[in-house]
Amino acid sequence: MSSFAIAVLSYNHPEITEKCITSIYKTNYAGEIYLLHNGSLEKNIIKLRQLFPDIHHSVLEKNVGYSGGANSSLAEVFQKYETCLFLTNDTELLQLPQIIPDQFSSVQSYKRKTEDIDSISGLIDLRKGRLFHRKKWTEKFDPTKYIEYIPGTAFWMTKNIFNQLGGFDESFHTYWEDVDLSYRAQLLGLNLSHSHETVLRHKIGKTCHKDDFYTYYLYQRNRKKFMLKHHLSGPYFWFFFFKDLFRMNKTRFQLTWKIIND
Repeated sequence: MSSFAIAVLSYNHPEITEKCITSIYKTNYAGEIYLLHNGSLEKNIIKLRQLFPDIHHSVLEKNVGYSGGANSSLAEVFQKYETCLFLTNDTELLQLPQIIPDQFSSVQSYKRKTEDIDSISGLIDLRKGRLFHRKKWTEKFDPTKYIEYIPGTAFWMTKNIFNQLGGFDESFHTYWEDVDLSYRAQLLGLNLSHSHETVLRHKIGKTCHKDDFYTYYLYQRNRKKFMLKHHLSGPYFWFFFFKDLFRMNKTRFQLTWKIIND
């Protein structure tokens, strides 16, 4: 039996989830796969159960966002395993490492349909509250201006670290919860690690990239929420925060007002 399990978080789009799980098998992984249906339609759940009858299927009747779904998925895996490789369904796994990480670790992610690296980890600009992807292992950054985070798209997590952190803050719902978790880990003195040999391809937000509620409202609301939660919101942040909000198009006016007041 494998020393770890793989968890996949899915919200509808069964064709994308099918490619994700198929890619896992192509790596010759012989362990257990846990698929969590996070508020997916019944017809999509049935289709994936029929396609993959031998994996673990768990169902949340209501979509509880990335943070709630990830917590449920990880908690289920950690009932049996000490280590989990977590994937969102818009990824395709290309390579597993020979040595399984025993820390909270990022992976190497390629952009869709290319061999260009999308990220090896992420960086938070502590002054502006902006996020960036690191794309080179040799890339240096100023720790007084930036703090590293592990993108929630895919990562390694141990049961011990999950319990220490209490999982993701579910009040974030979706976006910035991975930044918050990584920041809290570092506040506790936990090191963020990198699994160079875990390689995948990311389809970049295929499940919600056209939905302004996610990509604009939740993203910007949670940007503000994170900075306030960790007492990082100085004048420099507010200048760039409002600058970013008001350069958006007028069709988002109501969402912008909601972000400001939430």
